[in-house]
Amino acid sequence: MALALSAPAGSQETEAGAAARTPSASREARKFVAPANQLVVIRAARLFDSRSGRMVANPVIVVRGERIAEVGAGVPVPAGATVIDLGSATVLPGMIDGHVHVNLNQPNSPAKRTLIALANAQVDLEAGFTTVLDMDSRGGFNTVEIRDAINSGMFLGPRMQVVGQSINQRATNIYPDLQSLRYYEGFTENKNTNSPWLARAAVREAKLHGVDWIKIYTTQDFVGPVHMWRPYATLSPAIPMAAKA
Repeated sequence: MALALSAPAGSQETEAGAAARTPSASREARKFVAPANQLVVIRAARLFDSRSGRMVANPVIVVRGERIAEVGAGVPVPAGATVIDLGSATVLPGMIDGHVHVNLNQPNSPAKRTLIALANAQVDLEAGFTTVLDMDSRGGFNTVEIRDAINSGMFLGPRMQVVGQSINQRATNIYPDLQSLRYYEGFTENKNTNSPWLARAAVREAKLHGVDWIKIYTTQDFVGPVHMWRPYATLSPAIPMAAKA
């Protein structure tokens, strides 16, 4: 079982810390940010209204800057707008995936891991998912940098909320499977915490990295073919701390 708690670390972050983590806001870095004066109209044959559960015929979608300003049948087309006519297509709101892993569980270099993770996030966007929640970076905090790079307009991708490296209570344990060595060649997949003090430290570390959520495995050890049950008391001190982060 896993528990995810919100950790709005950015609200308490210093300006210097935020600047160190945020990609450059130069014109080159903001390639995928819509100009504030952009005016686009999208036409289609049908639109799925997720609130009513009905199809809207001949919808008009008005986009101002990076925001959808108006949607519906019979919406007037503003003067000077760029019109995109999708013909017989059906459009629908961007979907949300509440549990993804953009990182692969493979022993790649940190740079290759990040490139693969970014590519996977972009595949999600191309499939219609405009928001994703990455529930475990499989080691490290590269999903934080990917999230920030997308938000700054440096790369195209979905809106992301991330947990970074998840937290797992793991005491001494024999790993009989031959693949277990990969967990010692770089980051461990989960942050190993076999005491209340290490659990608190892991929450502080995740907060300093700027994650959106804290993910805590409360019952199982997932390394190796045998799932080991661990005392809940090991991680219980971290839960109220994560809730207040």
